[in-house]
Amino acid sequence: MPPATVPSRDALHRLLDALQTLIREHLALARVELKHDLRTMGRDLATGAAGVPPLAAGFLLESFGRDATIAFFAIALFGLTLLWQNGLLTKHAATLTIVLLAALLIALRLQRKQFSSAAVFSISLFLVLPLCLAILSPFTLPDQTAQIARALRVLNPEKKPIYVIGTNKLASRLRISSGAAYEIHQAKRKDLLPPTSGSATNPIFILSEGEARRVNANEFQIREVAAYPIQVSLRDLVLKTLRGESKSYIESKCKRCYAAVAKRS
Repeated sequence: MPPATVPSRDALHRLLDALQTLIREHLALARVELKHDLRTMGRDLATGAAGVPPLAAGFLLESFGRDATIAFFAIALFGLTLLWQNGLLTKHAATLTIVLLAALLIALRLQRKQFSSAAVFSISLFLVLPLCLAILSPFTLPDQTAQIARALRVLNPEKKPIYVIGTNKLASRLRISSGAAYEIHQAKRKDLLPPTSGSATNPIFILSEGEARRVNANEFQIREVAAYPIQVSLRDLVLKTLRGESKSYIESKCKRCYAAVAKRS
């Protein structure tokens, strides 16, 4: 009886075919599952990436809001120190303004649950402008011509003519600041002469600091009527304030004007 080789060979082929079919089906299923997993991962990454900009923006706003608050209080402290060194801490309304602005910012920071980080940042920046104006106001207000007009009300009650030795711009501004209360004329250095013995008027001359040095003290009385700081460097002002020398620095940068009245013989 011959050996059963054919049935064994057929069984082996069928087993191999079944094994190949199983492998192909597993590979196809693995490809489908991999595509599905990649799509799911891509959607998750896209969703996460969409949340990164708002999260980063919130973090930056929170950081900027905190930095703006620190900068605000640093400026406020600098302003109070500047006023104190110049003897203005208890003599000018700027001190109260600075304290009220700082108290307002503190009150807003305590209400963090009702204000977003963007709102706190915006408010801090908004309050910096009035804070800086309050610090500068004792040194810049009133301006040069307003100071001269105020001094003339005391110095010139008789409404004597005013002669401005300097630029025509200063004379024009002084007319506006004084409300046209005086006769104001543009003059030159050669016009600075004492009145003659028969003259009924004794005019007042407004001079710059350089011109005032050249006036004969035996013929004229000199009086300072305005002092206005110009060309102040912020860097130098901060350094001088840290050294306690802000008053002398500001005084060195002041542009001064003087009134000269002829002495009666």
